[in-house]
Amino acid sequence: MARLSPAIRYTETADGHVLFDRHRGRMLCLNPVGSTILELALEGLQEEEIVSRIATEYVVDVRTARTDVREFLQSLCNHHIFEEGQPAVPRTDQ
Repeated sequence: MARLSPAIRYTETADGHVLFDRHRGRMLCLNPVGSTILELALEGLQEEEIVSRIATEYVVDVRTARTDVREFLQSLCNHHIFEEGQPAVPRTDQ
């Protein structure tokens, strides 16, 4: 299960989520799709489950959803959104 870094504070807005990294002084704004991916990861869904939900909810083909979800989760990791040493979400294709 993914866990937010203790440095991250966030709030939900009408347009998605706003995340603030209080250690690095950075803010990230997530659109509705990014917010959905973050919420699903925090709920403990595996990557393929997130892909399936995104493909269904946003009417996009699974291949595109898989690529986009993977890249987005990697971006969250690169921005230190998740707790150190925690994978964004378990992958089911390994």
